[in-house]
Amino acid sequence: MTDTAVAAAFDIQCPAPETADTFCISDHTLEDLLRAAPAQGTVLDVGCSGWVLPRLAASVGREDLRHIGADLTPTPPPGVPPGVEYRPIPSDGAPICEAIADLTVSRHSLVHSTQPLGLFAALMQATKHGGLIYVEAPSELSCRPNSADDPRAHGFDCFWDDPTHVRPWPPAALYRLAIGFGATPLQCGRMTRWAIPCAAIVAQKTHADKSYRYVTLSTTPFGVEAAMQDVWNISGTS
Repeated sequence: MTDTAVAAAFDIQCPAPETADTFCISDHTLEDLLRAAPAQGTVLDVGCSGWVLPRLAASVGREDLRHIGADLTPTPPPGVPPGVEYRPIPSDGAPICEAIADLTVSRHSLVHSTQPLGLFAALMQATKHGGLIYVEAPSELSCRPNSADDPRAHGFDCFWDDPTHVRPWPPAALYRLAIGFGATPLQCGRMTRWAIPCAAIVAQKTHADKSYRYVTLSTTPFGVEAAMQDVWNISGTS
């Protein structure tokens, strides 16, 4: 996605044209999103261990952004950068925060969640109308390498080598997850993180929070616009 396309997304006017060049994800999409975020915008990182986003934002010249980290622990993970806020994820399902983030990010958290619908609902609740949600997780391709026959070799090459992994997330599952909540996919596809085959999605909160609807889209014509119309009877670009 080019800087211009990302800026257009933050402008809320219309998603980038749905073509092979603009709908696919790249390994650097997250940097593009941070670079094009609104001035003094708010970035929420759900699953903030390691505090990657403040450093990544600084690397693309966006020291002006306000950062909020959220995780399961009552206290911040070690190494919290100066000026970064921390909010524990409520155990009772209450919102992490209400409609304050211009960009909400969840990197490799969904893969550990036994309640993915609840997690995505929390991402939606935290995001402003017109804001963007970025979700990234290992894809089904990460299951293909065989786990080592002898675990003493300590290989960590297969998805299932991590005992906390719940399920892989192919692009089509992330796409349906977003549409099921009424979020408009702007980009979705395959990428790589730490040499792991992953999938990621950028979705825009273009409509009011909605209760989740299970969707197959198996009889829906091609395209985001058709999917949003079929599931919600709304334009995907309005």
